Amino acid sequence: MKRSNLNYEPQKMIRTAPIILMKCSCRVYSAFLSLRALAKQSLSVPSGSRSLSSDYRSKYNLRSVTILFIILIFVLINTFIPIILYAGFFGDFSQPGGAVYDSGGLDEGYAIAVDTFSPAGPYIYVVGTSSPSISGAKGFFIIKYNSSGIMVSSATFDTGYDDEARGVAVDGSGNVIVTGFTGGDWLTIKYSQDLSTIISSATYDSTGGYPDEAEAVTTYGSNIIIAGFSTYNDLFFSDTEFLIQKCDSSLNVIAWVAIDYDNNDSHNDKAYAVTVDSSGYIYAAGFTENGTDKDYLIIKFDPNLNIVSSTTYNGGYGDDTAYGIIIDSLGNVIVTGEVYKGNNWDYFTIKYNSDLTQILSSSSTIYNSGYSDYAYGIAVDNYGNIFVTGWSGNGSNWDYFTIKYNSDLTTVLSSTTYDSGYDDVASGIAVDSNYVYVTGRSYDGTTTNFRTIRYDLNLTQDTTPPAAVTDL
Repeated sequence: MKRSNLNYEPQKMIRTAPIILMKCSCRVYSAFLSLRALAKQSLSVPSGSRSLSSDYRSKYNLRSVTILFIILIFVLINTFIPIILYAGFFGDFSQPGGAVYDSGGLDEGYAIAVDTFSPAGPYIYVVGTSSPSISGAKGFFIIKYNSSGIMVSSATFDTGYDDEARGVAVDGSGNVIVTGFTGGDWLTIKYSQDLSTIISSATYDSTGGYPDEAEAVTTYGSNIIIAGFSTYNDLFFSDTEFLIQKCDSSLNVIAWVAIDYDNNDSHNDKAYAVTVDSSGYIYAAGFTENGTDKDYLIIKFDPNLNIVSSTTYNGGYGDDTAYGIIIDSLGNVIVTGEVYKGNNWDYFTIKYNSDLTQILSSSSTIYNSGYSDYAYGIAVDNYGNIFVTGWSGNGSNWDYFTIKYNSDLTTVLSSTTYDSGYDDVASGIAVDSNYVYVTGRSYDGTTTNFRTIRYDLNLTQDTTPPAAVTDL
């Protein structure tokens, strides 16, 4: 087991709209300068030529200015009209495609959380990454929806490097905690309920400046628990380590642990999901390399991040990676992810007791569409039913695929697919007492967009008309 130095730095917030307008203004101004130079070149009289008549010169000038004006209008239209027409929030939860966000560039939803206790709720928070330009740097993007899928507020955080938000949680006061990474370092930000204020923020950079990524966040009381991985590098070896941090409400680190599971400096270990039980015990899931391929890795920690127990799962054919973990009302631990079965990847969900011993030989299940299928998110309702989401192949593209199991994983109660006709990749799921919310990204033929869909608890899309936009 190895430990890294901690380095925390404050960050600043940059709003989306000024960035878009600044980039567009620079584009138009640059085009204008180029066209003006072209016009001057066109209007110049070659050396040795006789002077143009005044009438001819006037007509020539008028024609050139007209051409310049037409070209400039064309540039303006092609710069601003796509943003006006395509950048923004579209749809709501009553629409077949749900609520969509499109900046005009690359937008990818990763995680979702529901605030069920604030007045006028529930509120749904979706986080991911957004770049108004297809080739530009990515920034954190956070959306707050009301219960009908109408955008209430949003925020972006852009350092100028690639910033990707991967996890979100809501604390008991309704504050929103977002985690991910920026330029190869962990970045966690705590926002006010309306996303207008950064309450606190922190980064983590392992020794040597190698890549570190935070992937998931949860809360327990006033504490914030973050999971991901850090990169360890020495003179001879480099690997990634399972990394868990427990922070206070201001994101100051209380305890942390970095785990090299098999003490092999050339094997990688990564955490992708984290949850906490009612006693404050912390469970994290991801993978460990065994020298041949990857296995599920699930670790239970006490509240001080001492290891209590752990387990792995090897599907027997290739790489197996856990991406989601949840605890039911009885304290049982359910983990989902993808396993390789020789020809493709399948959803694989398994249920353990609180000590990470598999409850029954039947308490696991595989979903195989006949193509590759990747499970990324998991949730449980008040009745113990288990919901898993991810994406499934259909032979032409990827679809959102969400499935509902009974509490012991022996029966599929319902399932649903969303297919836009292009690739649709679901990665986050949340459940409240009435609804299931799924988020991810959809390709539209040019770029990718956030897409969030609401279902009832039977996975039938709810088409209740949107309510009025309200906030706290």
